[in-house]
Amino acid sequence: MIDVFVKITSREAFASNVEEMVYDARLFWSYLEDPANYEKWFENQHPKEYESLRSSPVIATGAGSTEEQYAIGKKRLADSVREYSKLLGKQNSIFNGKEDLEALSSGFQQLHNLKSVIVLDPFEAHSDCHPFHWYPHEFEWFLQWSEKAFKDIASPTRWSIADYMDHGIPVMEAPWDFRGINNLLTVIGEQAPQLRHLSFGCQRSCLSGMIFDRKENVKALRKVSSQLISFKIHCRMPNTEEHLLVSDRVDAANHIIKDAKHLKSLALTLDGSMTDWTKFHEGNMSSSLNILDLCAGDIDIEALQAILIAHGETLSELRLCNMHLKDQHSWEEVSGEIGQYLRLHCITLSYISDELGCLSGALSSRDGRRAVETAINFMQRTPHQFQKITGGGAGIVMAWNSETFRPGFDLDSYYDHFFSYEDIFRQ
Repeated sequence: MIDVFVKITSREAFASNVEEMVYDARLFWSYLEDPANYEKWFENQHPKEYESLRSSPVIATGAGSTEEQYAIGKKRLADSVREYSKLLGKQNSIFNGKEDLEALSSGFQQLHNLKSVIVLDPFEAHSDCHPFHWYPHEFEWFLQWSEKAFKDIASPTRWSIADYMDHGIPVMEAPWDFRGINNLLTVIGEQAPQLRHLSFGCQRSCLSGMIFDRKENVKALRKVSSQLISFKIHCRMPNTEEHLLVSDRVDAANHIIKDAKHLKSLALTLDGSMTDWTKFHEGNMSSSLNILDLCAGDIDIEALQAILIAHGETLSELRLCNMHLKDQHSWEEVSGEIGQYLRLHCITLSYISDELGCLSGALSSRDGRRAVETAINFMQRTPHQFQKITGGGAGIVMAWNSETFRPGFDLDSYYDHFFSYEDIFRQ
């Protein structure tokens, strides 16, 4: 892919038209060079491809002995391991020789109109938990190319080796490889003055907070964040007894966000137990924030009030995903109070919880009704005739102002529960 990038950026006619770059952060791992590990992982992750790989014309026709069939399958698998090993060697050669850094550095100098950089690992997990802005087939073309390119080989995947480890090693405690991302950040910090949108990971596949341990990364992100209008960073902090280290990582993320004075859209996942959410509204944070997406954390009523009320004049879309409300307060109570200060066009609630339980997205149960009422409370300044509410099954509920907001795709294709204001309060 480096060769393709170099060819595009070396042609001014092509380079001048590039406005968005999607960085494929998937990796090959040395752990899979061991044939036993490779076969076990390949069978688990790609069962159909594994069966195809172990099959042969002899098996298909039913001819030949069981021993012959087994030998042919073993040989094909061994060939697959060798090919994977070659690709791993090429990857390491590129990183060790900083070929990617050179290509990115020279290429970015030609990308004068580059406005957006998206960094992902498993593309099929790109869909976040705010379906109004989910385009399921956005990277379908790349997935199709990848499937063909790695038909009989384990494809590169994830930026952590955790998926391949035995005995369930937690993702956030497994080894991570940031060599490629480190080089990308170095170039972004130095040669992307026109960048306006930056995205790292997604809710289903978060980056590790260990990326903040490298001072050069923090410096580059702080520099580029000052020019961003849209910033998405989903990362989890590894479980560790070194609380000061985790605190330093959260503080680094905090400083990066505070430097983003012009943000209109912020999506944020950080370690819930260590994050002081009140810090994210203090200082001179963006005064023009329109979209806020808070994910995977514990938050108290004081912090939530401070963040939302501080942006009440500009905030039009709010998304809360896997957020837990602490200290015996209910979401209905808090949303009823905060909703008085907001003029939202849309809200998405996904798997939120409080001390009373996890809120779902229907009217058929107590927790479902609670979720719908919470959404209505957040949208209380929207006239009843313009309130639209839908549930996406267990865990998700959305509400929007039909006069000021238009969903990005046909909701009927995804959601089977639509409620009117009268439906809710009739029960």
